[in-house]
Amino acid sequence: MSQSQLLTDLGKVRWNGNPKEYTDQFAAVAERSAVIAPDELAGFQCTGLPTDLHLLITNNGQEKYSSWGQAATAAARLYETKQTVLELRERASRAIRSATEADETQRKQEIETKRGRNSGKCYGCQGRGHAARVCPSKVETPGNATGVRVVDTRHEFVPAKWNEPSVRSRPPRSVEVWGTTQETAPHRVGLEQSLKGGPDNSQRIQVPAVLGVND
Repeated sequence: MSQSQLLTDLGKVRWNGNPKEYTDQFAAVAERSAVIAPDELAGFQCTGLPTDLHLLITNNGQEKYSSWGQAATAAARLYETKQTVLELRERASRAIRSATEADETQRKQEIETKRGRNSGKCYGCQGRGHAARVCPSKVETPGNATGVRVVDTRHEFVPAKWNEPSVRSRPPRSVEVWGTTQETAPHRVGLEQSLKGGPDNSQRIQVPAVLGVND
């Protein structure tokens, strides 16, 4: 094989990320060479490596190898070390991400739990299960009440109190009628006192009785 053909074939050997496969491809071409010196083949072998790995095994171009086999061994060793370091870094990064995500999840759960405890809490009576606007212990005052008027209706026996001759000059008959008295109270307390016979602050309205005469 001519030198030009050998160099062309060596140029076709590409790094694919696997040191063993790269070495096997390079060896398949280098073993057919008898016109290129071993140290030159070592140079070609280093040149085909990624830039960072090339600089590492040659110490930034200051170190030379006497054969391409030595260069391949150094490249494989440094590559494995590099991969080990990268894997350690990746594992550390994953651990940090997992811890951060766990902390974030815990923080969100604590917020949701706090929201759940506060939901349904009445800020008026500090109870739960209802809002302050519908708190059962809320007392309405004249300042904020809509005004509730309680009406108590009673029926009292009221005898007729008139004695007027009828048109036919017949003697009047005594007629019994029922009158209706209404009591109104601005508040329930006043109504209860009125019903019990206590202080009566309500206003009594006498409704005229409806008269009726039996013919």
